[in-house]
Amino acid sequence: MTNFDNLQFLEKAQVDPYSEDVYDWVDDTIKKAGLVIPGNHPSGARRIGRQLETHLYTELKNLVDKYLGSVTSKTPQFQVVNEVLDIVDAWQEAMRQSIAEGFDDLYIRGVLAGIIDSTVMPAFGIADKLSMEFIRRNPQRIGDKIVIFAEDIVARFRPIIAESYTAEGVFNVENMVGELREVVTTQRYKLERIVRTETAMVSGAGRFIGWSKDPDRYFYNYFWQATRDNRTKVISSWRSQQNPLSYDEALFLWENQMQLINDYWWDDSYNQRCTISRSPINEEKRGNRWEHDQNFKLTMPLNIFD
Repeated sequence: MTNFDNLQFLEKAQVDPYSEDVYDWVDDTIKKAGLVIPGNHPSGARRIGRQLETHLYTELKNLVDKYLGSVTSKTPQFQVVNEVLDIVDAWQEAMRQSIAEGFDDLYIRGVLAGIIDSTVMPAFGIADKLSMEFIRRNPQRIGDKIVIFAEDIVARFRPIIAESYTAEGVFNVENMVGELREVVTTQRYKLERIVRTETAMVSGAGRFIGWSKDPDRYFYNYFWQATRDNRTKVISSWRSQQNPLSYDEALFLWENQMQLINDYWWDDSYNQRCTISRSPINEEKRGNRWEHDQNFKLTMPLNIFD
């Protein structure tokens, strides 16, 4: 059962990482701190995020549409499968290169907003340095998420292609083309989620970076806050049921977001909708209940900086 101590703190209103509001929160947090970030995107997180969302989707749609326009009723099944795989591979590789700078700009803002929100380190010079260091130490974050998305969409393509061929080898090309195009369109929201939840995720990392500089960080209870609805993951629910956490435990769970539960490895770092908050206590609280537990895997090392 969830521990409902400090219920008012647990139920504190928070931005849904699935919505565009996460961009506004980042921009507002930085603006309220009186900071101006130099670079190629002075307009802020919202515009960067929306541009990235649109670019990811448009490039995939254009590649798939172009290929499907060349498919005929005589194209063999194995060729369609192989060429669709090649297209998705080419898309993910191109995206890893073309969006790197944009995501770095978005990540810097997200981490910086998290550091500011920790209320420990308002000084821009230190916060900016630490946010840049986080980016340097986590160069493949968005690339890994794109790979997961690519694997998912290929898994959706395969049965559609297979079912478009009869046992006699007759190919219903019109039906297949329509269904594959529909898959790309309906999966657009997943690309949007990737960009938004990554922004929220790195903001959480920024919060920990800030808290790590707090000499009183062990005089707090920490709370894993999971968005509660019909999409809540088992792993997210499990973690919120462990509240309150020590600083060591909260940091451990944030860094190790793959966890074995009921013989299945859950990954809470993909489309993450959880946040961490804290509330002061009168006594020092240290230790980690899962320090030697082998049912966790490291997903986002923060390497809390000196």
